[in-house]
Amino acid sequence: MAKLPPPDELVGTQEIGTLLGTSKSRTKQLVAARSFPEPYVRLAAGGIWLKSEVLAWAKQHRRARPVAGRDEDEPG
Repeated sequence: MAKLPPPDELVGTQEIGTLLGTSKSRTKQLVAARSFPEPYVRLAAGGIWLKSEVLAWAKQHRRARPVAGRDEDEPG
């Protein structure tokens, strides 16, 4: 039997939006993009993704955004 990922490694669209700081509509656009990882599993309620794959995708495909209240020249 295949080993299942731990529950904290599984994310739905709401958790993806929180991780990426995106609105509900923008999150739906992102998960529909060809480059976005395929869900680990699809349920009647929607897709479930591996958090590590979503974060790896975000690191590769999204621009870094400046932190509010900090000058871009300041070290992070």
